[in-house]
Amino acid sequence: TSPVGEGSLTISVGSGDPFVIDVSDTDSLTDIMEKINKSDDNDGVTATIINGELGPQLVLGSNKTGEDNLITVTAANTGAGTGLTDTFTMTELTPAKNAEVFIDGVKVVSQSNTIDEAITGVSLTLTAADIGKTTTITVSKDSAKTKSAISGFVESYNALMGTIKDLSGYNPD
Repeated sequence: TSPVGEGSLTISVGSGDPFVIDVSDTDSLTDIMEKINKSDDNDGVTATIINGELGPQLVLGSNKTGEDNLITVTAANTGAGTGLTDTFTMTELTPAKNAEVFIDGVKVVSQSNTIDEAITGVSLTLTAADIGKTTTITVSKDSAKTKSAISGFVESYNALMGTIKDLSGYNPD
């Protein structure tokens, strides 16, 4: 609830356009969090406050994954009072990382845990990060889905042919 200093925070995600949060000399961490979350220019950064053993800390997270979406924050002082950079220190808690998987010995890197283009026609969703774990994937045809699609087509075709016969037939009565 205490003021943290006067200045501005320039926040960006990856190569996206940065947005600026102006911090007044009366703003607390809660005020800064709310300004970040409510900013119209904010493109995917979520601010939260975590109350840990070192006291309350402002934590920023991105809704975009992978190394290309690293959050960068630059603090600048304004005004004649206590500057924001005098009291506001930033530390990277969890670095941005890409998902990595080896498929038949071939390394595949993705910005997210969903990989659509590694194996033709197969979509993978990675669920665990265990280098020592090997997973066997079995890919098979979904013949029930194909049978259902063909049956639906045949029924629609037969209905169409019945309608055409009814509309083009001649009834002298």
